[in-house]
Amino acid sequence: MIRISHLPVMAGLGLALWLTGCGGGGTQSDSIGLVGFLRDSAVEGSHYFGSLGSSGKTDAQGRFLFQKGETLTFTLGKMPLGSVTLPQSADGSVITPVELVKGSLQAEYSAEDINDARVTALLQVLQTADENQDPEDGIQISEMAAQQIDLALGDTAVVSADPQAVAEALGRQLVSKDAAVAHFEKTVKELGREQVTAELQNDDSKSSVSESEMSSSGNNVSESSSSETEGDSKEQKSENSSSSSVGTEAKSESSNSSEIEAGEDSELPVSTETDETYQSSKSSDTSSSETDDDQEQTKSESSSSSKADDASASSESSKSSEWSESSSSSSSSSSQGTGDFAASGAYTLLAWNDLGMHCMDGRDFSVFSILPPYNTLNAQLIKKAGTSNKHVSSGVTITYKAAPSLSGKYNTTNLLDSANNPKTNFWDFVGTLFGTVPAPDRGLTGNHTPEMTEHALAYNTDHRWWEATGLPITPYNDDGSKNYYPMVDVTAKDASGNLLATTRVVLPVSDEMDCRACHGSTSGYADAKPATGWENDADAEKDFKYNILRLHDEKFPTAVSDHQAALKAAGYNGYGDAGLYASAKNGNPVLCATCHASNALPGTGIAGIKPLTESLHSLHANVTDPTNGQTLNASTNRSACYRCHPGATTKCLRGAMGKQSDIQCQSCHGSMSAVGAHGRKGWLDEPNCQACHQDGKRYTTAVTNAQAGTLRAALDTRFSTNPNTPSTGVSLYHYSTGHGKMQCSACHGSTHAIYPSSHEEDNLQSIAVQGHSGTIAECTACHDTVPNTISGGPHGMHSVGQYWVNEHKHEAEHNRAQCKSCHGSDYRGSVLSKTFSARSFKTESGTENFVAGHEVSCYDCHNGPSGD
Repeated sequence: MIRISHLPVMAGLGLALWLTGCGGGGTQSDSIGLVGFLRDSAVEGSHYFGSLGSSGKTDAQGRFLFQKGETLTFTLGKMPLGSVTLPQSADGSVITPVELVKGSLQAEYSAEDINDARVTALLQVLQTADENQDPEDGIQISEMAAQQIDLALGDTAVVSADPQAVAEALGRQLVSKDAAVAHFEKTVKELGREQVTAELQNDDSKSSVSESEMSSSGNNVSESSSSETEGDSKEQKSENSSSSSVGTEAKSESSNSSEIEAGEDSELPVSTETDETYQSSKSSDTSSSETDDDQEQTKSESSSSSKADDASASSESSKSSEWSESSSSSSSSSSQGTGDFAASGAYTLLAWNDLGMHCMDGRDFSVFSILPPYNTLNAQLIKKAGTSNKHVSSGVTITYKAAPSLSGKYNTTNLLDSANNPKTNFWDFVGTLFGTVPAPDRGLTGNHTPEMTEHALAYNTDHRWWEATGLPITPYNDDGSKNYYPMVDVTAKDASGNLLATTRVVLPVSDEMDCRACHGSTSGYADAKPATGWENDADAEKDFKYNILRLHDEKFPTAVSDHQAALKAAGYNGYGDAGLYASAKNGNPVLCATCHASNALPGTGIAGIKPLTESLHSLHANVTDPTNGQTLNASTNRSACYRCHPGATTKCLRGAMGKQSDIQCQSCHGSMSAVGAHGRKGWLDEPNCQACHQDGKRYTTAVTNAQAGTLRAALDTRFSTNPNTPSTGVSLYHYSTGHGKMQCSACHGSTHAIYPSSHEEDNLQSIAVQGHSGTIAECTACHDTVPNTISGGPHGMHSVGQYWVNEHKHEAEHNRAQCKSCHGSDYRGSVLSKTFSARSFKTESGTENFVAGHEVSCYDCHNGPSGD
């Protein structure tokens, strides 16, 4: 169990339930149909992820599959190699590291292209990672090599293509730059690209990509914006320079622009006019958001180029106060910084699981149940043109269906796997437990398990999101293998059935809500042994549950008889006075929330009986953890929570916070006794963002007293959850909204899976939308041009890039104090002002270059905030 969602039915009982829970290449060939090849020599073993859902690994011929107009990102393990947008007529295209750097197909390569530092770095990486380091017979990257790189580099594996780091991770000699380039020059000659002068036929792009061109993707290849978060501070921003300047001039925006709001919801058909858009800076200048490790602050960092030697690639005006925008500039003159990426399309579709992890009671529901299989999918569809009426709330159909995980495996049913083994018996007992009898593979709200047939989401006007609640899904693939992270494709189409956007996301589910470590008959844990002896049931999933019911009856022998009237009034007629154990043995499974109220299942519980959260946590706080000898109340013992919550195997705490060793579950929630304190409202009294992200600082604990669970008082609300959301006195992250009325989860990721996640499937959406994992923070993810603003960006952020270099003087001189939020109280930079790819900017005194990870300060270009 992790947090709350809502489930608005309990047929027959009138209860509103809020449920909580705590590819192989070629798998889509039938629907994709287009083939490309990745070459230095043929590159085998590179993962790829597409903006339209394509994914897999390149095969021995370097072959990959894609859809028309799709933007593909290639990686070595987690290390991004680059991204490229493939046009309508790109079937059979060959791409090389030059395309991965430039972001689009190239008809010919200049000497400068081949010797570009980023191209040569990719060549060295690929040839060094080659299994036999002999590119003449192809480049084979084994899964073991990819894992070694990920393991050795950790989060830094996604910073950039670092040849020396790859060599050290693999324990190999680094292929020299000269040798790498010499081999590649042979490939270039074989391809004929050193002499080809004719332009490639490209159906859907000219020399510059139209700012609001409709494509089958949910994203737009026009301007790129480079955005980083502290959580993905070690991540390489994919290099996509396929677009240069915006094809139409946008309206000039005042330097006093206020926050860009989404305005009223939009219906389709929608206008693609851009007269409301902000004046774009140079196409190579980009604005984006950069947030801290918890991904709560989005700070814009963008550049005209990523490295000093790329500065000449920019077509910036020499004037420091104005921009020269050319609608006909070619892609070769666009910015080539590592953050230059924008995916194609006039709409962006972002989807997410509401909680980060849902729990269910495993395969068996015949003894008792805490939570049924219940997942919730949310989505927001954004029109990229303009700065108002951006949310699409009607006139479209948004659907979900099963998608393969990176293993290539599907999860399309909860009934039987391919060997006819049952995945769960939930539908045999759902009527007794929950008072309603949905058809098999339909959940408690009537929605169907994700399958190969598309099913619709509905629009929720209160939360301004599309939703499919109560999706029943189990952690088992169709072949019976375990998978806690099944995938779904979410697709938006207009009334005529035209594809607007699509995305692929995780619907995480765990059956690791398990008590057998102490209560299993073979656990050897004497303190949990019932007085009547262990159950010793052959079915391990039933065994520990029967032992728990025995203990409950021993401690509360008259629990049923004392409350029989209340139970029957609530519609439960099957509980016998002999107790819960006898009831279960007689075929009447027990729903724990029947007596112990749970805010995960609103409307449950009997007055005078402890709520479920209080009862379980207070009872077990002083129990000794059988794995390490500590009490479960120990404030530094994350495994204490993992004894029952997912867990040791699932590792649901996998986001930016979970990846830090100094952040435990207790860092945000307090100790087990604090979670089970009398009067605390389970699932509602939760930690908030501002407890850690405030006053220009980032704390690693939200509580100031772990045993009491006291949250740190907020000094400001820049990164705060919304008050009284979703109800009075409650302030929950997964209901809160921010910039443009976007749900926080849409851009930052689900609770406990805050971007970037350590689980690869979680990151697919952010990679497809913006070319790199991490917070959805690139401006062009939701705007067709980059707005220039002083404080209108996410969390009150200004535009960053050449525009801000030229225009920030007035603000710095007259409103300097506001700079402290990110640049530190001494203006010397902080974790919130880091750049996470190399940057170059033109200033009055010349070009300033910044390496990735630099904390931008007033002392970089001036002698402090008061200096020249």
